[in-house]
This record gives sequence, structure tokens and C-alpha cells, in this order.
Amino acid sequence: MKFFANSFLMLIATAHFTFSQTVDSLKTTLTTATGRARSEVLIDLFEAYHQIDFDSAKYYGELALQQGIKNHDSLVISRAYYALAHLLRINGQFKKAEELYLKSLALSEIKHFLKPQKRAYNGLAMTNYYWGKFDECLKYHLKSLELRKENGDPIEIAISLNNIGLTYYQIQDYNYSLTYFKRVLALDANNQLDGIEGTYSNMGLVYKELGHYDSAQLFFQKVFHFCSQKKSCDQTTLVETQIGMGACFLEMKQFDKARKYYSIALNISEENDFKIKLPIIYRHLALLNIEIGDLELGKYYLQKSQKLVIEMNMRPWLSMNENLYAKIYSSLGDFENAYRYQKRYDSLQEVLIGFKVSSRIAAMEREAERKEKVLLREKETRALKSRNQLFVGSSAGIFILSSIAFFFYRSNRFRKRANQQISVTLEELKTTQDQLVAQEKMAALGQLVSGISHEINTPLGAIQGLIQPVNDYFAFVTSQLNQWLKVVPEDHHTLILELMKQYREGKPHFNAQEKRAVRKTLKNSLAEFRIEASKLTIEYLFDIGVTELNTSWEQILKLPNHEAIVKLIHSVVMHERSTSQMGSVVNKIAKMVSALQTYSQPERSAEVKVAIDLRENIDQVLVLLENQFKKGVQLIKNYPKTLAPIQGNPEALNQVWTNLLINAIQAVEGKGTVEVEIEETAQQITVSIKDDGYGINEEDKDNIFEAFYTTKKRGYGTGLGLNIAKKILEGHGGTISYELKSDSTIFIVSICNQSEYI
Repeated sequence: MKFFANSFLMLIATAHFTFSQTVDSLKTTLTTATGRARSEVLIDLFEAYHQIDFDSAKYYGELALQQGIKNHDSLVISRAYYALAHLLRINGQFKKAEELYLKSLALSEIKHFLKPQKRAYNGLAMTNYYWGKFDECLKYHLKSLELRKENGDPIEIAISLNNIGLTYYQIQDYNYSLTYFKRVLALDANNQLDGIEGTYSNMGLVYKELGHYDSAQLFFQKVFHFCSQKKSCDQTTLVETQIGMGACFLEMKQFDKARKYYSIALNISEENDFKIKLPIIYRHLALLNIEIGDLELGKYYLQKSQKLVIEMNMRPWLSMNENLYAKIYSSLGDFENAYRYQKRYDSLQEVLIGFKVSSRIAAMEREAERKEKVLLREKETRALKSRNQLFVGSSAGIFILSSIAFFFYRSNRFRKRANQQISVTLEELKTTQDQLVAQEKMAALGQLVSGISHEINTPLGAIQGLIQPVNDYFAFVTSQLNQWLKVVPEDHHTLILELMKQYREGKPHFNAQEKRAVRKTLKNSLAEFRIEASKLTIEYLFDIGVTELNTSWEQILKLPNHEAIVKLIHSVVMHERSTSQMGSVVNKIAKMVSALQTYSQPERSAEVKVAIDLRENIDQVLVLLENQFKKGVQLIKNYPKTLAPIQGNPEALNQVWTNLLINAIQAVEGKGTVEVEIEETAQQITVSIKDDGYGINEEDKDNIFEAFYTTKKRGYGTGLGLNIAKKILEGHGGTISYELKSDSTIFIVSICNQSEYI
């Protein structure tokens, strides 16, 4: 064990030395590189940093993306999207990662970039892996494997085979999992395959689950040996191997060794911001403490794990945590809660592994082919429908038809029939226009729905994750309060209440290094005050935000039953914080639902006129688009303090702002500024929506308000948004125009401040 620890430290030191040399060399090259070469160096710097320094990696990844956009280099843009997505996935930001993977994939497919396609499919597969969507995970892995087989690169093929094996491992089909891992080993006949350490680690995990601990440790040791020979290693693989070794020793009841491996895994994950590994490590620490009989510390680590698991929607680990909660409550004799958690575990397991993936491979491939044919037919149908609508919807066409009809039926005998036909045609045109307005409304609403569902599900998940801890905190307080009042000296009551009040507002955010420094300071202060405190007590103090011990804490910690008092303070503080958070997220849901109801009120017909405050009218749409402004898009609002109301249809105006704001958000392509400004004069109110996106091309300037004319990529616009917005504003006695500047595009809406909707 000591030999391994020394070897591991030597490996870390060597890796850091090699890393510094590599980074210095790349930075030197960057000073003279231009064009594609500069972009390649930026991506190399990203790859050097991405497992060492999250912020630096993100910085170079974003620089590479900007460089690619500036040079119109699609390959660099695609690679940068993938790189940033990979970084976000490691950090547990799966939704944002999925969006960037899809962007990389779409661009790669259009430009036929094979390598970014393979990687994007693999990234999407691993994102779904952490979500527990194993059928989607396998589907993407199979697509990636198919492309990699075309290229014939054994390293690329091995990556897909390894990841497919990992999927089967997660659904507990261990024999099928080993089959894929052994296929990887067969490709590595000369022991030269990059990334083979990941397969060694995964095989160790499988053998550990099968109870073959000697075989498991053999493969884990191979990882350490391989990394020491290479002088570098994938850090996430090292973390997984440390967890695997710890799990082996835990199941063999060698608890001290298990704790050492878990501690190493935790340190690496905190130092490198591997957020997706933290809930897994916390769960293993919970298991360890439960096994040694410390249920309180076990429950503490499990709560930390559960909070992160819910936050990132890691369903497989949510299932495991539910099972562990059931075990804890059963040990405590709380069989009602034990049964409740066991039932939730069973339900999740049925969803996660209630199918045999192996029997569905061929079915999924056939389904993919069928969907492709259906999509092709739908595309052809939509194209035909659009042409028909364009023909029917053309006012000029109607005028020509009317003129021809008048010419051929100018005789008295046919004039009446012709007029009747024209009336029918005009009525059909009006109906078609109404349908197009409704379709555009639904299209805009559809773009909002995914963001809204995420915005509602996230706070609901937060509430779900907070309910049980709040119940636990309150139950402990009520059970201990009477005993505490009797035992604690009366002159300490006020002091304890003041400490509760002092820390209930929240605690400062620390990075991994700062966390260790604070814990060390607390331990040193305890030693200075000559106070003995358990590790759990220190964690409780750290949890509520105590960064150093003062005389107040010295008085409390010198009481005979100080551990129970600290836990009581911790429970009260965490209860107040949690209920405050729950209130905040409930208000957010209420605000979102209210805005959605206002946006979609069907009872307001086009004839109804109401007083509208344009500030509130625009804010209702901004609430629904809130999710879009978390992706690097900054929103700036400049509203007057007072604003005269106008008379009109709020639902119709909502659609105007929705169309203009979605256009602005799409124009900045995920990173930029959207500014909404309202100005009032004696005659009119002006709303300006400005963005610093890609702008409008010279050849499109005269056509953007025409029906069915769009400058967006296929699938991103119907060409009706601005046309409908213009018609709605004309109905309100208003106008819409735009200005193009060197660095921005501004759409300007002017409405008479005494206007009435017609």
C-alpha cells in the first residue's frame, strides 16, 4: 500500500511536469500561429487543460470557437463545440453539453466531417448514459461504432466497444459487458492502444460486481502500472479506478484501505472539478460509514450525493441512493420510510433495467431506418404544402385570377358565378392567413416549451431533494429540544440562538482548495482551544458556513454535550435555508406558470381591447425565454419608470415580442447580448430590440418582412414570423422597421400611445 501511494505521488508529479512543458510549448507556438494553425493550437491547449483546470480549458475552447467563427472554418467550429460539450459533461452540465454535441453533429453531417461526427455521437451516448436513458445511449454508440468501423482505426473502434460494454455493465448484464471489453483487449495485441486503461478499469468493476476480488484488483493495478509507464493518464479513469479499489476493500471489510482510496478519488475530483464523480464518491463514503456503524455520517454523505444526483438528473445513481436510504432507515427501525424508499428504488430499477438491451439492437437499427423514411416523406409533404400555401396565399395571384375571371366571364350570364367564386377564394385566403398566424404562434410556443419544461422540472427536482432533509432536520430538532433546554446552561441559550441566526442566510462558495484550507483552519482552532471534536462535528460546522472558531463557538464546544448542540444548530440552520430555497423555487414556478397562462390565454378574441403596459407585456415573454438567457446570452433591459398604457390585444403583442426576441437570441448563436429598450414621447411608444449577432445580409434586406422568406437554416424558421409581427402591429396602428450597424441589428417597433386595437 505504501509503495502504491509513493508511486502514485510520483506519477502525479511527473504528469504535472510534463503538463507544464506541453503548455509552455503550446503557448509559445500560439504567439506566432495564424488561421487554421492558431485554431489547432487553441484546441490543443483546451485538451491539455480539460482535466486539470476547468476555467482555463473553457477559456481556450471558447477562443477556438471564436477563431473558427471569425475565419468561417466549419471544421474548427465543429471541433470547438465538441470540446466545450465534453468539458460541460465532465462538470455534470448535461443539458448544455447535449446542446453543443448536437450543434457539432449537425455541422459535421452537413460538411461530412467524419471524426467530429463520431465524437459527437459518442458524447451524446455518454450524456444519455448518465441520465439513465440506456436505449438512447446504445443507439448513439452504435452509430459511432458504425462510422469508426468505416475508418478502421482500432483506437476509435476500441472506444466504442468499451463504452457499449460499460452500458451493459450499468444495466447489470455483466457477461455481455465482459464480451465487449474482451473484444477491446483482442484489438490491443501489442499493448499500444491509447485509452486501454479505461477498459482495464471497467473490467475491474465487472469482476468486483461478480465477487472476483483478486481479478478485479489485478485489472485495477494494471491501470496504475499503465499510467506510470505512460507518465500520463486520463484523470477520470484514475478516479474510477480508485473508487473500484475502495469498493473491493469495502466488500472485503478492509475499511481503512477503502477509505484511503475513496479519499484519493475525492481529492482528484475536487481539484479537477469532476462534478459527475462527486455524487458517486459520496455514495461510496456513505456505504463505508454505514458498514462501520456510523449511520449519521453515512446519512450525511448520502444527502450530499442525493443533492448532486437530483441536480444533474443522474437517474441510475438516484436509484442506488434510494436503495441505500431504505437500508439506513431499516437499520434505524424506521420501517415506514424504509418501505417508501425501497418502493421508489424498485420503480426506478424497473424503468432503468427492465429490458434486455441486447435483444433490441436489431430492432433499433430497423426503427432508425423506418424513421428516416418517414421523415423524408414528411419533408416532401411539408414542401408541397408550403408551395400550395404560397400559391393560395399570394395576394397578387388572387388579383390575377380575379382579372382573368373578369375577362372570361364579362358576359352577364357568367358574371354572377364569377363574383361568387372570387368571394369564396377570398374567404379561403382569409382562413388560410388565420391558420398561418396560428401555426406561427404554435411554432413559437414549441420553441419555448423545452426551455419551460426544464425551468419547471429543475426547481421541482430541487424541492424533491429538499423535502426529506427538511423533515429529518425538523424531526431531530423536535426530538432534542426539550432535552437540550434541560441540559444546556440557561445563560447559553441566547448565545446559541444568535449563532443560529448568524448562519441561516447561507455560506460562502469555496473551491476545492479553499474547502481543504477551511477544514484545516477549523481543526487547528480546535487544537488551539484544546477541544476534541469528531469529524462529523467539523463537517456540520463547515456545512453551516463556519470558517473559523471565535469565543462564542469556544463556549459552545466546551460544553459536555457539544456534539448534540452543534448538530441541533446545524439542523435548525439547514432547515431554515432549505425552506427558504423551497419558497424561492416555488415562487419561480408560480411566476413561470403565470407568464405561460397569460401568453396562451385563448379567451381573448381579436376584438377584445384592454389596457396594456408594454413593460409587463414584454416581461411575460422574457420569463418564458429565461432558459435561453442562461446559455451565454446576456439580457439588458432599459425601461422607463412610468409608461402610458395602450389599448390592444396582449396575446397578439406577446407573439410580436416572442418572434423578435427568438430571432435576436438565435442571431447571437449562444454568446452575445440582447437589449430591450422602451422610450415614450408625447405621440408614441418605441420598443427597440437590439442584438450583436450575425446581422442581415445585403441581399436579404428588402425581403425580410415578406411571407415565407427566411434567412435561417433549414428547420429554424418558416419565414412567417416578421410578416405576422408586421400585420399585428399594423392592426394596432403601429409600425416595425430595422437598422443595421457595424456591430448590431436593431428592430424598432413604434405604437401610438393612444392607439386602440382595430
